[in-house]
Amino acid sequence: MAQSARVKGFTRPDGTYVVNDEDGYGCVLAYFKAEVTIYYADVKGDYQSKLVSPEDDSEVSGTCDRIGKVSEVVVGWKTFVLGLRFGLDEITDSWYVSRFSLTYDLSDPEFASAAPGGGEVTVMSKDNRKYWQTNNARSFRCLLLHDVPLTDSFNNSATLHFDEVRVQAFSSSDRFRTPKHCIHRVHRDEMVPVTVGASLAASALLTIAFYGIFRYFKVKKVNYDTME
Repeated sequence: MAQSARVKGFTRPDGTYVVNDEDGYGCVLAYFKAEVTIYYADVKGDYQSKLVSPEDDSEVSGTCDRIGKVSEVVVGWKTFVLGLRFGLDEITDSWYVSRFSLTYDLSDPEFASAAPGGGEVTVMSKDNRKYWQTNNARSFRCLLLHDVPLTDSFNNSATLHFDEVRVQAFSSSDRFRTPKHCIHRVHRDEMVPVTVGASLAASALLTIAFYGIFRYFKVKKVNYDTME
């Protein structure tokens, strides 16, 4: 029941992405509504953002390696590829998402205003994290907001936003197991590139400085008029 090569998956009528193992059993079941905000530099050197989401006719693929304790579901549309990679923790008898990733192409017409030379980019979640860790006997379910920041070593960045998540990894059935619900709180990891934050901070400082200068000369003029 080991399958390390990527195989073609499918989308059920209810919107669940399915990746089967080599015996035809459901290994990864994933239902979610996702949006990705991609931040990129334009030809003027300013940062722009673009919002994208998986489409109804997205292609689904993945892997199921029970021996290697790794599985994956990959959802592709246009030039975008969203991946969720899963791992197994035998000590706690649980599965988890070890990595979220997004691949896109800044030279694509989708990014018409992007600075030249961007090319294909892959941004990922932080290493050594165990997202959505859940006991093997259960699926993970979350109806609240959930954001994951994605970056690479070249300062490319994006924010992956989930709603209505239900996931089961390393399953052996086409049905979700009893769900483990996420903590009942809204978790938003607001992710804005450092450059954008620095630009906003600089703009705020300039505004304050100009206002200070304006007030200085205005007060000085008032004092001068009073003296006259």
